[in-house]
Amino acid sequence: MDLFALYDGRYYVFTLDGKKKFIRGLGVLDTKRFFNLKEGEKIKIFDQEFIFLRAKIQDILSCMERKEQIVHFKDIGTIIYLSGIHANSRVVEIGAGSGFLTISLIYYSLPGIVYSYDLSKDVIDNLNSIIQEFN
Repeated sequence: MDLFALYDGRYYVFTLDGKKKFIRGLGVLDTKRFFNLKEGEKIKIFDQEFIFLRAKIQDILSCMERKEQIVHFKDIGTIIYLSGIHANSRVVEIGAGSGFLTISLIYYSLPGIVYSYDLSKDVIDNLNSIIQEFN
């Protein structure tokens, strides 16, 4: 999953796949226009200057809508460290909440798999839409 970001004081994360994408906060952009950019290069969009960057996990999380209580960055690191999650891990999460921890578990266990369960259909629908946004 090649995730990139446009930065202007705020991160706008998207997949670089050559398709038109809805980027929350910017609208629909054709990602083909970023193919020849190098990381750190500046680009002007809508009369505004952005820096083109490879997205890091904190950039992805900073773009997510916070509907539920979030698990904070320092706690996510501790959970992943103490649980021994690594590439190719199979992870089961009970209660997806805001999805912050879920997205982090997916990121650090790739190409493994994360099974996330929640009683709330709205939480699962929100999490599915976030995951689809980056696929």
